[in-house]
Amino acid sequence: MLEQSIQSKDNPLYVRRLKEDLKDFNQRPLFPPREVRTIKYRLSEDEKRLYNAVTQYVEEHYNKALAKEKRNVAFALIILQKRMASSLRAIRRSLERRRKRLQAYLELGRILPEEGRIDEERLEDFTEKERWHVEDDLLEKLTTSETLEELKEEVEKLDGLIKLAREAERKEIETKLSELRKVMGTEAIKEKNYLTNG
Repeated sequence: MLEQSIQSKDNPLYVRRLKEDLKDFNQRPLFPPREVRTIKYRLSEDEKRLYNAVTQYVEEHYNKALAKEKRNVAFALIILQKRMASSLRAIRRSLERRRKRLQAYLELGRILPEEGRIDEERLEDFTEKERWHVEDDLLEKLTTSETLEELKEEVEKLDGLIKLAREAERKEIETKLSELRKVMGTEAIKEKNYLTNG
């Protein structure tokens, strides 16, 4: 790989070794072959209700953000939708933090104007922890609301979404998590067999 990199005039300091290429002294792969699969599952009724409500909220405010050329707000709303795909806890906490910050603006009687343009590509270079911190900040403070009445309505919508998230979380049935546990249990057995039997 190093020779190929030098011939093609790549910088050899940046040659990346793929896990799949790593072998032991007997030329056996160090890692089992990766198998990528899409696991289909059905959401519970509570999860569906929450997913649909968050999606409706995001779509409504995303479209407003684009119409008002508030690109940072649109980006923040995409982050909220991603959190929905992460876990019930992640979406609930994101909604709670957003509601808390917007409620604080409401109590102060002012709305924070959108500042500058977020460099989404630069965010990709951040560590996951740094990126979540920046995303949280954007998600909490940016809004399409332009009047205090609109802001009050948005806070009330967030109250409803938080209630749905808490109900779904309280039932302790997170379909995605239970499906993931099943898959990981099966994969752990396969990996153990691979490592034991070579």
